[in-house]
Amino acid sequence: MTPAQQAAFTEGGGGGLFSAPYLLNAIATIGVTAIILYVAWLVQTSYQEFGQGKITPGEMFFIWARGAFILLVVLYIFI
Repeated sequence: MTPAQQAAFTEGGGGGLFSAPYLLNAIATIGVTAIILYVAWLVQTSYQEFGQGKITPGEMFFIWARGAFILLVVLYIFI
């Protein structure tokens, strides 16, 4: 490809800021951040309920294990 063709292709593809790889990275970053926040909320909420006596230690461990499994699966998909 000639330099003029490369420049036209880059310009037609949205330049560098809004190109497809940057959009994919932005979507993956937002998705992973949302899942990490969800798992942190899940752990904090289950620990709070355990402290109030609403759930047993086994139930809290199961909730934490489920959160870790969700985090592992999502990180495997996104990364």
